[in-house]
Amino acid sequence: MKGNGLGTIQAPFATLKDTFETVPSHIGFNIEVKYPMLDEAEDANIPLYSFELNRFVDRILQEVYDHDQTHPDRNIIFSSFHPDICLLLNMKQPNYPVFFLTDGGTSVMADRRCNSIQSAVRFATSIDLLGIVTASQPIIEAPNLVKGIKETGLLVFTYGADNNDIENAKLQRRHGVDAVIVDCVLAVRKGLQQAD
Repeated sequence: MKGNGLGTIQAPFATLKDTFETVPSHIGFNIEVKYPMLDEAEDANIPLYSFELNRFVDRILQEVYDHDQTHPDRNIIFSSFHPDICLLLNMKQPNYPVFFLTDGGTSVMADRRCNSIQSAVRFATSIDLLGIVTASQPIIEAPNLVKGIKETGLLVFTYGADNNDIENAKLQRRHGVDAVIVDCVLAVRKGLQQAD
């Protein structure tokens, strides 16, 4: 069967509710909230009035609250590359940690809060987020960045294909990265356990 693609929807997308009902409640969720930045919307010809941010965030939070009524034991965190989504998620609820996703300065964005790890840290601390999730490449190239980030009180997570290399995961762990997001979970976990 062919997967969904631009102009070829083969099957309905799973909803957050469907996913909550399917995945066992002992498995936590990192709910990454996707919403285009203004420059991204313009580049993709998406109408800027397509969906109001407050309503968008409220709908997601309502689904999470509804689920929490029957499964209060599930661990949930929120993350987003969109700084205003992070701000709204953090202001509208006190129960779930919010992380600001950043590509760590590996590409230029119109919103200056998104253009570097330093900008991401400044933004995350200014609105009292729990941490940042950055592309791993800058951390691997300059692992001492982790110390400076952690001195602000933020947690540091990383993502990216480079994290599937066990040596990169070990390097980040040695320098205090709190979580390394990987695709090859079993292989990286095994490699880290062997290092212990």
